[in-house]
Amino acid sequence: MLITALFAEIFSRKIKNLAITPRGEETINRINGDIARLERGDELGATTDQDLFAYRADMIIGSSLFSTRYKIEIGDFPGEDSKELSSKDIQWLHDLPYFKWVLSADAFIFVVDSEKIIDEEVSKIVYRSQLTSSFRATWQRFKDHHYDGAKELHDKPIVLVFSKCDLLYDFSESNGSEKDGFAAVKNRLLNEYSDLIAYLKSETEKFNVVFSSSFKKDSITGVRMGVPELLVGIHFRGPGKGGLTIYI
Repeated sequence: MLITALFAEIFSRKIKNLAITPRGEETINRINGDIARLERGDELGATTDQDLFAYRADMIIGSSLFSTRYKIEIGDFPGEDSKELSSKDIQWLHDLPYFKWVLSADAFIFVVDSEKIIDEEVSKIVYRSQLTSSFRATWQRFKDHHYDGAKELHDKPIVLVFSKCDLLYDFSESNGSEKDGFAAVKNRLLNEYSDLIAYLKSETEKFNVVFSSSFKKDSITGVRMGVPELLVGIHFRGPGKGGLTIYI
């Protein structure tokens, strides 16, 4: 759903100096079908029909006189497998063809499911512990793969995204006003995930934390929550090679 929200906001032209053109029939059909479901408020189904779906597009950044074009590729991990993060050893992920594909990605987005954060206390703690361990092990495998891992990866953007934050807004209503209550929830999460944040931040010069929602929009701009911050976080100005591959 996060990928769909990104495309939807760029298509809407609400984000200045940024345009995107999907490439290939599969990408065009999938992204427009998913946007239609998102606009209806429907839940998007998990990626179940392949180990990897790669959204391919051309991204144009800047004004017409000073624009830069990049070819981008966004890898979508199958949702039914991602649920297993909470019940299996991380090695199962490292053995998948998908993981081998993303070893050379230019930007990395790690997603925390906010729906699990507001779950029962024990489940929430277990989820955080397993997620932290899994993300850390994944990044260490990236470093191990590269000849000079620390140096090669240190300049690549990492974004830690707390998704489905519309649920956090609903959860925060009992803590005061919507705005103040959500701020308190955000601060609590930053504290609870401080170990993971500290680790990822130490691994790159380009680290950001983003709170996002595919349904909640800014009351002034009408842009979905977190999308502009996410685009800045993954530095769509590109890696300087004319292309950008993103791992989500």
